[in-house]
Amino acid sequence: MNPGVLSRQLDSVAEEGYAITVEEQRRGTCSIAVPVFHTGRIGAALGLVVASDQASTLTRHLPALQGISSRLEQATVHIPLETLLESQFEVHARS
Repeated sequence: MNPGVLSRQLDSVAEEGYAITVEEQRRGTCSIAVPVFHTGRIGAALGLVVASDQASTLTRHLPALQGISSRLEQATVHIPLETLLESQFEVHARS
């Protein structure tokens, strides 16, 4: 990918608060994702993948994704981010 294009896309994601892809990962699919913050830092992302013929309506899922993201942030605020990240790596190491 062209670094200039990537930079513009990242700027757009930061400004809008979500990302959309259309057939970037797999032909026939599109996705929308939002960050899950943890004490002001991005701790994870939450996304939805649907058929690419639904690409024009992806943003209708934004309120639900943002609401779930907010609830996840509230539910994990008392857990240090490093602990959450370490537990993720432990799960993948056992798989």
